[in-house]
Amino acid sequence: MNRVWIILLLLPVLAMGESPLELSQPGEPLLTMDAVNLALGGSGEARWNTQSGLPSNPALLAGLNGVTFSTVIQFRQSRRDTVGGTGTENRQDFPAFQFTLALPAGWRLGLGYRSMLRSRGSYTLDRVLDDYVDDSSDWEGDYELNLRQEGGVSTFPISVAWQSNDRLRVGLALSMLRANLFQEWSYSFPDSSEVFDRKVKREADWHGTAIDVGLQARLGKGVDLSLLYRSGANLSGLSAVQIAGQTHVEESSLRGSYPASWSTGLSWSPGPSNTLSVGWEHLSWSEYDSPIESESLYDVDRFSMGYEWKWIRPRKGLRPERRIPFRVGFRYGRFPGEEPVLGGIVREMIYSFGTGFRVQEGKGSVDLAVFMQNLDAGGTASETRWGLALSLRTSEKWKRRSLPY
Repeated sequence: MNRVWIILLLLPVLAMGESPLELSQPGEPLLTMDAVNLALGGSGEARWNTQSGLPSNPALLAGLNGVTFSTVIQFRQSRRDTVGGTGTENRQDFPAFQFTLALPAGWRLGLGYRSMLRSRGSYTLDRVLDDYVDDSSDWEGDYELNLRQEGGVSTFPISVAWQSNDRLRVGLALSMLRANLFQEWSYSFPDSSEVFDRKVKREADWHGTAIDVGLQARLGKGVDLSLLYRSGANLSGLSAVQIAGQTHVEESSLRGSYPASWSTGLSWSPGPSNTLSVGWEHLSWSEYDSPIESESLYDVDRFSMGYEWKWIRPRKGLRPERRIPFRVGFRYGRFPGEEPVLGGIVREMIYSFGTGFRVQEGKGSVDLAVFMQNLDAGGTASETRWGLALSLRTSEKWKRRSLPY
């Protein structure tokens, strides 16, 4: 019987999915950015005076004042073209939030959540199976396979940041990584009296801890620098596999390692109204040791670029100064895994623009980004996603009050 379910677990590698790009390994990379950074193509973290409350670089938390809460919600519509036809999909994502507390002497403490990867979808296909039961059987025929899969990888960073002066910020984060995966294979044999329909289920979860080290510096003449290094993580967890109709559950321990990554960015502000920023990110996915069986992955490099122009209404009388930003951005990269049906590198391009406004002076901001994400696997599958990101950042300063007696 063990021989049977091991064979079954290997078959979905060759299958075609309704959402093949979301089933690519190790999962679909999510856009864990707020509307400010997304509107700049992901390059916004290079800026010293960023309006983002959801930075991946912990050093940027030193630029937030008071008690700050930041979050983002994304709405998107997708059109998918695969070898199996076309389809559309609407989805809402809540990929990240961040709490930041300002402490004395330039220190900041942060607690957050990031949804990094997601693998979700299903497919159905017909296959021809020869000699399924054992080597002595001469039965052959068709069977129908349906796979349903759902899982993801999330991190929970605990961050400390410090601004030593008006030119240097440093940050350190302890990122607790949590992952889970549920898979169900349903097999139907309509033409056989020798082989019965069956289901195979697997539930797995694993966890690890990584360290993020960040730095941000003002180099002079309007040039800012951002650096981030994320260490890898040792992974451990459990997996349980069960065949429907059997009481036995086969459990096993899981071991693996999560890859390291680094990113850097530069921004230049020639004046108070203009800022140009660029970013580069490298993720060493070829070194990923998956806790469960996985295809070979590739290193990922992403290039991003953004530009912000601010319309400034000067102060006049009692009327305060007003600044309204207009942002555009671009990002180019790829997925770590190939398209799971016919193979092929999944290229990614993002085009975005956005704006925002302050709720009250020093009280927070509301930002909006509209983006188009184009995914292409070299003719085997493609997907175009139109999306809207809305982010909120609130900030409240605590002040000690005294009353005269």
